[in-house]
Amino acid sequence: MNVKTLRSSDRAITTNSEFTISHSFNYGNHFNPSRERFGVLRVLNVVNLSSHCKLSQRDHKNIEILILPIYGEIEYNDTSGLKYVIDKNEALLISTGSLTTYRLGNATDTPAEFIEIWIFAGIKNTSPSVTKLNTNLLSNDGLQLVAAGESINNNLILNQDAYIWKCSVIKGRSISYKLMSKKNILLLYVINGIISIESDNIYIANEKDSFELTGINSDITVTALESSDLILVEVPVD
Repeated sequence: MNVKTLRSSDRAITTNSEFTISHSFNYGNHFNPSRERFGVLRVLNVVNLSSHCKLSQRDHKNIEILILPIYGEIEYNDTSGLKYVIDKNEALLISTGSLTTYRLGNATDTPAEFIEIWIFAGIKNTSPSVTKLNTNLLSNDGLQLVAAGESINNNLILNQDAYIWKCSVIKGRSISYKLMSKKNILLLYVINGIISIESDNIYIANEKDSFELTGINSDITVTALESSDLILVEVPVD
């Protein structure tokens, strides 16, 4: 198994007086030829918003966008009239399809932070849709499937053969993850805590670090060196 570690300090940053966006891959004015994407995963951003900050309007097509609040309340509005407000116990899937024009922002007078994940759609130019999921079902120790290309356990349905999980692991415990498809690759993002995985060496990731795993030929064991919350993104190579 090949392990690439992206440290929090290595991420490109876009910031102004109202927001800070930390990029795992090329985004906006930031370009690095080696950081274009990870398989069909195009974007993994961490977005911090000041009170009532509204991001610029976006026009997207043929991208599956998953919004996962970390704290605060995130507001979604689009030109069809849809409006959602979600918190850390919810997730929002924006299947942009043929075209979705929308805006994200902070719904409250306190700071908010969320993760946004963009995945290339499998089938192009479908009808746009937006779906919300209650994720407040996760125990203090385990995996919860948030989104996938198939219905497995009341998860959001992606237009792609990908799997996105939330995970919590108590300090000193481990979880084992088996790829849903042997052809896929896996990204692990640490929301908070410290984790380790073992391959030819022992690799350690701290808060807001990530592992990108390819050439996976066995189950992956994730050990929490401190109690940790993670996002796992399993995607096809193409």
